Amino acid sequence: MESSKSGHIRHSQVLCIGAGVAGLAVVIQLQQRLKCRNIHIYDRNASPGGVWAVQKYPGVACDIPAELYSFSFASKTAEWSKFRPGGAEFEQYLRKLATDYNLWPLMTFKTECERAIWNEKSSTWLVTLRDINSSKRFEHSCNVLCMATGQLVDPKAADIPGLANFQGPIVHTSSWDPQIDIEGKRIAVFGNGASGSQLVPVILPKASSILHICRSPQWYISATNIPYGRITRWILRNIPLARRLLRFVIFAFAEMAFRGISLNARSTRTREKWQRVADNYMKSKAPEKYHDVLIPKYSMGCKRPVFNNGYLECLHNPKVQLLRHDKVKIESNRIVYDGEGSYPVDAIILATGYETHKCIGVPIIGRKSKNLEDHWNSLGGPSAYGTVAVHNFPNLFLLKGPNTATGHTSAILLIENVVNLVIKAVAPLIRGDSVEVEVTAHAEIQYAKSIQAASRKRVWYSGCKSWYIREDGWNAMIYPWSQIYCWWFSFFPDWEAWSYKR
Repeated sequence: MESSKSGHIRHSQVLCIGAGVAGLAVVIQLQQRLKCRNIHIYDRNASPGGVWAVQKYPGVACDIPAELYSFSFASKTAEWSKFRPGGAEFEQYLRKLATDYNLWPLMTFKTECERAIWNEKSSTWLVTLRDINSSKRFEHSCNVLCMATGQLVDPKAADIPGLANFQGPIVHTSSWDPQIDIEGKRIAVFGNGASGSQLVPVILPKASSILHICRSPQWYISATNIPYGRITRWILRNIPLARRLLRFVIFAFAEMAFRGISLNARSTRTREKWQRVADNYMKSKAPEKYHDVLIPKYSMGCKRPVFNNGYLECLHNPKVQLLRHDKVKIESNRIVYDGEGSYPVDAIILATGYETHKCIGVPIIGRKSKNLEDHWNSLGGPSAYGTVAVHNFPNLFLLKGPNTATGHTSAILLIENVVNLVIKAVAPLIRGDSVEVEVTAHAEIQYAKSIQAASRKRVWYSGCKSWYIREDGWNAMIYPWSQIYCWWFSFFPDWEAWSYKR
């Protein structure tokens, strides 16, 4: 591999953009299963870990049990302190993964991908990158391009009247400033999804008061979080069968939840049972005066439920006040609540989510100068065969691309499945038997149609507004089938859907 004077590698057989969960997974599998060593990874952050390398807000955690939110092929790397550990442990896990599989020499950080262009003559991708520290641009060519840029990356712009006029500090949970002063301060938190609900009970002891502004009600459910004692950790570390069994049990329970997401009568009855349980749970934990603000009218499962980590209980604290988003505006250094006066605040924390429908966020130019965004517009919205491949974009694989969010189980489980599909599809290129691989137009179109058709039979279309579905009704985010089906689809590829050039 050639290097420039700045140390940036200029060519590799495989180039991966993103050193998060998906990027690390595909590179490890390329090395382990295909013996591919000519690989390089670029990431715009300062270290591997993706979302877990940047999510540093107080209370950040994953709502999926750690034994399922980890790789089946790297169980020895995992050392968890509890059933659902905090974000710092996941970042540590991914960094240790990079060490165990000797990935550090393959990675260049603080480097942003700006575009990728397909060269039809050489059957390679030419990728333009920018060194964030120096702002210098350089190019890197590759035979296979893996885009693992993730979904929870860019913060969503907050639609809050008067926000630009606020005179105090404003911070988003996705880019947490550790220097922000919470001690003794009056804090306003916008957003009551997972991040907002995790944050509030953790900063409450330090804050003088908290105004929590809710955009829409959420279904809250109990979050079982058992600490792992010394004996449990020893068993999981030294008895592989015990760890595999625990993982399978968690997986089975998660897959059982899939029974409740369809719009048929059986699934509706299942959801109604869940809702009764959740409704009783929320009413037993939260103050009665907030029940109307907290408890949704939409079906459970239409949005991803929020695990209660002490949030509902903290609403009993007189330092916390819950307000509805549609009645709030900001003036100078205070929150004005329609009909109920105003509240001075010292700082604002935005837990308003992410721009989730960009999918890639980088200009990608494929065969015949076709832009990926234009291609998706012609289909009706972002889509990829098996969630990874697009016609007229050969040798390009999307990791955490369209329809790779999961509403009922672990995202890492899906990543493992789709990486398995990538490894099978790319194997002839790595071995040198082919120079190009792409999905056929027919397979791509049929898959896109089946994704949208299956999605409209799910509870996500039952009347709520969520980041799962675009405003025009296109599902570019969530996978509409079970992970058992995803595993089968990836493990037994339909080779008629793939076209190879030798």
